[in-house]
Amino acid sequence: MIGELAHQSALVPLAVALVFWRRLPRAWRFLAVAWTLSWVGDSMAYSVGDPWRPSYLWLPAQIAIVLVAFLSDRMARFVAVAGVALLAVTSVQATWPGPEWITTLAGSLAILAVVDGVLSWPVIIYFGLGSLAYLLWLTGADEMFYVYQVCRVVAYALYVGILLHKRREMLTWPS
Repeated sequence: MIGELAHQSALVPLAVALVFWRRLPRAWRFLAVAWTLSWVGDSMAYSVGDPWRPSYLWLPAQIAIVLVAFLSDRMARFVAVAGVALLAVTSVQATWPGPEWITTLAGSLAILAVVDGVLSWPVIIYFGLGSLAYLLWLTGADEMFYVYQVCRVVAYALYVGILLHKRREMLTWPS
């Protein structure tokens, strides 16, 4: 039940962000799109009946999008995307067809190293606590699955709450 709630709630940040899309800074738009990839990944996993293989596609894309969202230098964004691509290839070589954990671990650490500003807490909850719970779940701590899902929902709700709280400022943000 909580897994399905987390799955469907991944669309909420994008739905709310679309209302303010033209006025949102890049980080807000990219983060909403990145979280939508979580929904795509979960949907792929349900449709193919394999929880792991789709993660080799959507997780690197999600991590690259979030890194690009928070890096301002063009070269740094290029290096981050190239690094994530290399990380994804390494992960496939090392862990296919089982649970993907290499990109999750390294990508989440990279995101936590670059995130700043008002979106820090939703990102820290999702990529910090959520990724930690996910990785612990992979080690056999079954209860961590629920912690992971709760972290996802809390991060989405916090993103939407911050966005709605700042909606008046959104009208004056540059495009």
